[in-house]
Amino acid sequence: MNTVNAEADNMKPGSKSSDTLKKCNDNLFGSSEEKLSLIFQHNPNAMCISTIQEERYLDVNNAYIDFLGCRREEIIGRPLSDINFWIDMAERDVMKQKLFQTGIATDFEMRFRDKHGKIHWGLTSASVINMAGESYVLTQIQDITGYKLTEEKFNKIFMTTPDCIVISRLKDGLLMDVNKGFEDIVGWKRESVIGKKSTEPPLNLWVNLPARELMASELETGSDVLYREFEFHRYDGSIRSGIYSAGTINIDGDECLIFIMNDITEQKRTNAELRLTLESLRKAVGTTIQVLVSALEAKDPYTAGHQSRSANLARTIATEMGLPQERIEGIRMAGIIHDIGKLSIPSEILTKPTKLTNLDYSLIKEHPRSGYEMLRHVESPWPLAQIVYQHHERIDGSGYPNKLKGDEIILEARIIAVADVVEAMASHRPYRASLGIETAIQEIEKNRGILYDETVVDVCLKLFREKGYQLTNMERPIL
Repeated sequence: MNTVNAEADNMKPGSKSSDTLKKCNDNLFGSSEEKLSLIFQHNPNAMCISTIQEERYLDVNNAYIDFLGCRREEIIGRPLSDINFWIDMAERDVMKQKLFQTGIATDFEMRFRDKHGKIHWGLTSASVINMAGESYVLTQIQDITGYKLTEEKFNKIFMTTPDCIVISRLKDGLLMDVNKGFEDIVGWKRESVIGKKSTEPPLNLWVNLPARELMASELETGSDVLYREFEFHRYDGSIRSGIYSAGTINIDGDECLIFIMNDITEQKRTNAELRLTLESLRKAVGTTIQVLVSALEAKDPYTAGHQSRSANLARTIATEMGLPQERIEGIRMAGIIHDIGKLSIPSEILTKPTKLTNLDYSLIKEHPRSGYEMLRHVESPWPLAQIVYQHHERIDGSGYPNKLKGDEIILEARIIAVADVVEAMASHRPYRASLGIETAIQEIEKNRGILYDETVVDVCLKLFREKGYQLTNMERPIL
C-alpha cells in the first residue's frame, strides 16, 4: 500500500515524475500550437485562415492548395477578392452576413474556379476564431464535386426521361418534385403542382383513392410496388389508364415516394381493337374450316372422324404441356383440318378396302403439300398452313414432304404428328382393322426422340397410362 501511495505522489503536478511525463509528451507530440498546425495542414478538407476586416489570407492548408491548384506563395497575404476563386458571390455574401451575426455559418453549397479554370463544388462553412487575442475567420471547404456531378446527371435524367416521374411525401401525398414527363402525360405545369397534394384538388391525380392507400401500405412494409395498373385524371379532367412502379426514398428525413408511370391508354385501346379483330378473324377462319371439314366428311367419313379425334388428343397434349391458351387453340384448329389435303386424292383410294399399293401411297403422301396450298392464303392468327405442311415430318429427317429434322419442325406440328399416329393406329381403316391403343402407344414409345418429339411422347404416354385418356371426337363446335 505504501508503494502505491508513493507512486501516486510522484505523479502530482510539480513533482519530478510529472515534469518528466510532460517533457515526453512535448517531445512526442509537440506543443499545443504545433498540434493544431498539424491538424490544420493535414485535414482532408480545404481550410484557410483570413483576417476579418481586410479579408487577407493568413494561412492555407495543403488541401486548399490542391483544391484551387495554386502555390502557397500566390495566396498568403493577398485579399480573398484578388484571387477570384469564388463564383457564387451572392451566396458568399449571405454566408458572411450570417457569420458576422452569429459567429458561425455552416453548409453553404458554392462553386469555385481553380487556377486552371476548372469548376469545383464545395460545401463551405466558416467560423470566427481567436488567436493571440485577435479574431480571424476559419473557412473550411469540403469538396463535393463528385456528388454534385452525380446529382446533375440524376436531375438531367429525371427531367428528360419521357416517363412521368413524381416524388411525393409518402404520408400525405405532398408533391416534392415532378419531371417534364409529368407535364406531358398528366398536363399540369411543374411549378403549379409542387407543394400540392396528389390526392386533393386541383390535381385529384388518383381516380381510385383506395388504390393509392393500398400502394402506400405496401410500400411501408419495405417492398417496392411494380407494374401496377391504375386510372388517373389529366389536367383537362379526362380519365386515362397508366401502369406504374413505385418505391420509397428518404429525403431530408422524410419518407418519400418515387413514382414512375407510363400512359397506356392508347395501347389498351389498340389491344381492345386487336382483340376484336382477332375474334372476327378467328370466326372467319372457323367458318372456312367448317366448310372444309364438311367437304372432307362428305368425301371420306373415316378421315373426318380421324381428324376430330386427333385434334382432341393434340389439344389435350398441348394443355398438359402448359402451352398458352392461344397456341392450344391453334393446335386444335390445325388438328381438325390436318388431313384437308386429302380432298385432292381420289375417293376410291381413300376408301379402298384392300391394302394400298405403292402408287396409292405416293399419292396420299402428297396430302400435306396439297393442304398447305389450300391454306397458305387463309388469314389466320395461327400458322395453320405450316402445321398442316409439317405434320408428317419426323425428328430424324425421315418424314415427308421436306425431310425436316428436329427443331426445324414447329412444335405444333410435332404435337399433331404424335396425336395423328396414335389415333390412326388405334382406329379402324377401310383396308385394315384397328391395331389397338397399346400398339399405338408402343410405337411412339419405341421411336421417342427418333421419329417423335421426346416431350410430346412423354406427355402422351402419361395421358393414356396414368390419367386414363380415351380417344373421342371433338366435344365442342369448331367455331
